[in-house]
Amino acid sequence: ARLVPMAGNVAAIAAIELLAAAQAIDFRRPIATSPALAAAHARIRGAVPFWERDRAFAPDLAAVRAQVEAGDYAVDVPEALTAG
Repeated sequence: ARLVPMAGNVAAIAAIELLAAAQAIDFRRPIATSPALAAAHARIRGAVPFWERDRAFAPDLAAVRAQVEAGDYAVDVPEALTAG
């Protein structure tokens, strides 16, 4: 029963990191990133727009956390890391 809350915490942490990475990619434009990161960035931006000004963080976090929990980013993890 302890693992369910822990998995939720990990999903929230991953969502925060994804949101920060997407924002960083946007700030570095016009420098391009790799195709894999560009695909992940597009997935994030499909759910959450660029932060042009301060706003409530909770809805953005919830949107990306739902993507993480749905496994939307599993395709971005190298197979070597998931082989068990």
